[in-house]
Amino acid sequence: MIKCLIVDDEPIARGIIEKYILKTPGLSVSGQLDNALDVVQFVKNNQVDLIFLDINMPEMTGIDLLKSLLNPPKVIITTAYSQHGAESYNYDVVDYLLKPIPFERFLKAIQKLERPNSKESDEDKDHYIFLKEGQTTHKVLINEIRYVQAYGNYLKVHTKTNTLVVRITLHNILNDLDDYLIQIHKSYLISRQFIQSMDRESVTLDNGECLPISNTFRGRLLTHFG
Repeated sequence: MIKCLIVDDEPIARGIIEKYILKTPGLSVSGQLDNALDVVQFVKNNQVDLIFLDINMPEMTGIDLLKSLLNPPKVIITTAYSQHGAESYNYDVVDYLLKPIPFERFLKAIQKLERPNSKESDEDKDHYIFLKEGQTTHKVLINEIRYVQAYGNYLKVHTKTNTLVVRITLHNILNDLDDYLIQIHKSYLISRQFIQSMDRESVTLDNGECLPISNTFRGRLLTHFG
């Protein structure tokens, strides 16, 4: 059973998350707090496996709390504001949920929690796909794919070490890797683990490359990452 702590200064917001937790098998409510200042003490005295954390709260923000916690439980951000999304992922949050939060989106965040994280699990390093470039078939580690780019009737798959040009559609590779990649443009899929920063027009990756965000996919991207 995953013990959950809800931290939000809005009673209605806390109530919605509590209702979702109680509807979800395998989750239970460990407690509720209306401020971030009391979280450290609560975690010391109670079992907490997962924190649902609001960002804009009086006295201490959720981001400030993330900066202060040593060996924190897993965290899912719940907020009405999108501008902190990229920064929050610097603290290895599980997901970033924008209010109002649909139950289906809540469940998707929980599924991410139950899946091994590529930064934390050696097993995930064994997750791979085979991609054929010309007459050569390559074994590609999924957690090394930075982004995928449409290239005529082909795709360029950019990894940490090289670029493969393969004959496969963007739609098909997204179907295979939808747990790892998200579409930001009709020509681009990206992996969130390599995002360095973003604004409404573009995403900058850890290697300095800047990729465009289109109007069509901006809303979905902000839902996932803020």
